Amino acid sequence: MAQLLRQSSDAALASSYTLLPSDKPPAGVSVCEAATSLAKICVGTGVMALPWAFVQGGALAVPGLVLLGAWNYYTSYQLIEARHAFERRGGNCGPMSPGMQRASRSAYSALAYGALGRPGRLLLECGLISVLVGVCASLQMQAAQLAHSLIPAASHTLCVLVTAPLLAPLVLLKTASGLSRVNLAGLIVLIASLSSVCIEGSRRYYERELHATATTAESAESALSALTAMPSLSAAAAYFGVAAFCFGTQALVLPVQESMARPAHARRALGLALSFVVLLNVAIGSLLSFWYGSSDEGVQQLILLNLQAGSPLSAAIESASAAVALLSYPLPLMPVVQLLTSPVEGDTRLADSGCEHKSAPLLAAARSPLERARRRATASWWPQGEDAIRLALLAFTTTVSLLVPNFGAVTGFLGCVNLANSALLPPLIHLRLVALERQSCTWGYRRGVVVDVLLILLGAATLMFFTALSGRALLLGGGR
Repeated sequence: MAQLLRQSSDAALASSYTLLPSDKPPAGVSVCEAATSLAKICVGTGVMALPWAFVQGGALAVPGLVLLGAWNYYTSYQLIEARHAFERRGGNCGPMSPGMQRASRSAYSALAYGALGRPGRLLLECGLISVLVGVCASLQMQAAQLAHSLIPAASHTLCVLVTAPLLAPLVLLKTASGLSRVNLAGLIVLIASLSSVCIEGSRRYYERELHATATTAESAESALSALTAMPSLSAAAAYFGVAAFCFGTQALVLPVQESMARPAHARRALGLALSFVVLLNVAIGSLLSFWYGSSDEGVQQLILLNLQAGSPLSAAIESASAAVALLSYPLPLMPVVQLLTSPVEGDTRLADSGCEHKSAPLLAAARSPLERARRRATASWWPQGEDAIRLALLAFTTTVSLLVPNFGAVTGFLGCVNLANSALLPPLIHLRLVALERQSCTWGYRRGVVVDVLLILLGAATLMFFTALSGRALLLGGGR
């Protein structure tokens, strides 16, 4: 757990889950450059729901972000350790070897398959599909909500229905060429949006302070008490999901480490990146939740909707954000289509790579004439159905946007679902490849096994508990 999916970082999220062979990042990057790459995957439009999440989280908001940062750091580093252990054990068949690279859709996928076999890869890729489809829905929902804010006479339903035909040509694109500029545009718009929201929020707050009345003082006290109160279980789940969605270095840590001039310093880059992300999220969440929580309208699930309606600045920011949200939609969709249209291609390539692997029966089955014939038939069918799959996914996200028009609640649910890949899989892989492979009775061995088992139990419990609560909130209206 995503993604775990964001105008600028939605593009980074989709590209970080590289599902088919692609050019590697430039070799020899420094620690600072690596930290920047890791931080970019976390900073995206998820922060637009963070002020609302802080109101939900209350007194747990800041400690929760610190805890999530430390949790992401540890589980990301577990993947680095597991990669080293698997490569030492597998020699030329490690997850970074040419054979495994050709046989897998990403370094993380190769590691999950090498440690846990098909179930591990299935868990990873099902989680990716769920989160990335949810990111598509949140982008469409965001564009519709901003369009409704720009044109109040148009209902939310109408705005969602209008986005569908606008998205259809983008959905049918087979390549991201031409859309790569959306990443830069999204980053610029995100920075401009956050800057505008911060300037507007501080201006309103200090204007109220200059013309303080009993009512404004009471509003400020109410906002402060909301940020220091203990939340209910449903509110805590809403906060936790959004906060978890604002992390997700697990997907990118392995390729970033590989690109570093000194891969042994990946741990330092990881620490710098997550420290920056935690500090940035704390600043954005606490300041904006207090500034806008003191106003009469309160904190909106999408903080851009707190900008002064009808002002030229608000219209410009909302128009640009809606356009970038629509243009970003195909980027997380493309990996989903690749996963759905090539479900067995990786095993075939692994079987043909000559790599000796522990799953010999699976490789033997992949080499059988009957299995190869079935795979060829499948491969010949999918291209004709790929456009239908793309349009079906668009119809699905349109339906979700119509039924659950709550940006913050959807973001929180996606963050909870992404815990499968960010909190549960890394300790499972680490336990299989590192802790249990030491075959020692020393205290370090026992401690490693105990820590991994505790993290697995914590990840599974957190995933089930908060996903159930946030899913229930979605079905009941998500704080509408």
